[in-house]
Amino acid sequence: MVGDSLTLIASQGGADIPAVWPAGYAAREDQGRGGLYDPTGYLVAREGENLQERFFGSAASDGTFHVCRIARD
Repeated sequence: MVGDSLTLIASQGGADIPAVWPAGYAAREDQGRGGLYDPTGYLVAREGENLQERFFGSAASDGTFHVCRIARD
C-alpha cells in the first residue's frame, strides 16, 4: 500500500502491478497493514494476502490490471 493505493504483486518475480479496483472499493490502513474494502465497508483483503484465486479481471496494454470482481472468502 502506497498512500491510498493498493497494488498487486506478481506471485512469480515479485514485481508490483498497478491495479484499478472496481468502483467503490477503497484501500486504507487497517491495524498497521493495508486493507482493501468493498463498497459496503467489508474488509476484502489485507496487505500480503494472496488473492489470485479470488479476483477476476484483465491486464491493459499499459500493464495495469483492471479488477472486475473480487469474491469474498
